[in-house]
Amino acid sequence: MGKTVDEILEVIGQMGRFQISRLAMFCCLVFAPTFHLLNMFFIGAEAPWQCVKNSTECKLNGTFAAGDDDYNFRCNINRSEWEFADYEGPKDSIISQFDLVCDDAFKGWLAKSMVYIGMTVVTIPLGMISDRYGRLITLYPSLFVIIFVGFASAFATEYWQFLVSRFFVGSVIYGAYFPIFILSGEFVGPKYRPLSQTVMWFAFSVILLLLALMAFFVRTWRTLMILCNAPWVFVFIFWKFTPESIRWYMTHEKIEKAEGELRDIARVNRKEYPQEILKIPPSSTKSLSCIALFSSWTLAISALIQAFTWFINGMVYYGASYGASDLGGSMYLNYALTSLIEIPANFLVVDNCERFGRKKTVIFHMILGGIACFVVSLIPAGVDRTDFIVGRVIGGMLGKGFITVSFNSIYVWSGEIFPTVARNSGMAFVGVMSRIGAVSAPFVVELKRIHPTLPFGLMGGLAVIAALGCLILPETRGRPTAEVYDTNNDAAEEFILQRNGRNDDEESPTEDAGKGTEA
Repeated sequence: MGKTVDEILEVIGQMGRFQISRLAMFCCLVFAPTFHLLNMFFIGAEAPWQCVKNSTECKLNGTFAAGDDDYNFRCNINRSEWEFADYEGPKDSIISQFDLVCDDAFKGWLAKSMVYIGMTVVTIPLGMISDRYGRLITLYPSLFVIIFVGFASAFATEYWQFLVSRFFVGSVIYGAYFPIFILSGEFVGPKYRPLSQTVMWFAFSVILLLLALMAFFVRTWRTLMILCNAPWVFVFIFWKFTPESIRWYMTHEKIEKAEGELRDIARVNRKEYPQEILKIPPSSTKSLSCIALFSSWTLAISALIQAFTWFINGMVYYGASYGASDLGGSMYLNYALTSLIEIPANFLVVDNCERFGRKKTVIFHMILGGIACFVVSLIPAGVDRTDFIVGRVIGGMLGKGFITVSFNSIYVWSGEIFPTVARNSGMAFVGVMSRIGAVSAPFVVELKRIHPTLPFGLMGGLAVIAALGCLILPETRGRPTAEVYDTNNDAAEEFILQRNGRNDDEESPTEDAGKGTEA
């Protein structure tokens, strides 16, 4: 009969020396791409402005103007009449370097979004290459582009050079992320698979905290960009020790290589390899394209609701991150606090998804995140009162924390809602929508120029609306993951309606909670 991969892992070690060393290696691999997701918070920071000394033109209401009280005033006077002021933030940024103000202000917002634009445009083709030729074919080439193009961007002398470099970095970020997250869960046994995935999320949060520490001590954008890239060149020594996906080998009829990887795990873990042969899985039903997601009204509504929810999660997560500088007080402390909150949020993801179900976890925390953001919008900004600043910072932290729980949980939920034959297409579709949400985040934050309540108010309201829309989606906890659906006879509609008709707290007697995440 033979043994499956998971059954063999139970014999040769589910979490032994091999798995621990590879998880540590994968944690190192995610440093460079993670830095680029949010380093523009500091590299693209805009300092307040002030009138130059002895200016005869730069007066607002009869007094010298200073700060950001009036965005339009400085744009209506001669550029030589005002300058960027000293403040507790970065000494320089791309805003001051390339003078991205007034009519050119949108260029600064575009620079913040360019990484996410690259991710949106190129991620799906990279995924197709990875599926066809293996995980490693995109992993290390993508890391090479991220590190070396990111390093080169520190020496850009023109705005367009910096912008193009950001696009190329963003275009390959998921070419690195996807293989790392896939491999981190494939080489551990089923008992430790949720833990291995959570370790990667914790590494993500720790890297964001390290970015805040680096930016606090390094106040020039070029040096900070160098530090985000140059130190991580050493990760290429891991190429030799990074195994290819066992399951990819099996689906591409490379059984001998799959067994070779498993024997390496047994050798490193000092376990005896079982005598049974590796069981070859039956051929799966051919995967369907994104078009199949819209082959009936029920499927289309389900896909669109998920897409909107992913879009809002992406917008609010990155919007709350970029908006941390507007909460009041130290931008470094605010950024660190809104990053630190992700650590307990990851614990809540693991606990709540199994205790309360995926549906309740996503909806409840998205509503709480929306309420927290809305509260931030109601507290006056730009006021020196300590109670107002503390209130906005706490609200910002809670908003970021709750949306982190929602964002990480919906990865699990959508992966279980989409049937196996459409899972890749479905996840690619909603993933692109989340990145479009990330693209919009810097522009949403800049709505403060119209009215200070708009950024967090808009994010909060949309988060609640998206959460309520998820009420009609099915719960998936403890239930077998759908493998196929027949788009010709609307079996998919029956499948979804049956799920909706079941009690959310009801668990399948034949399936353990969480099994769907492994399908």
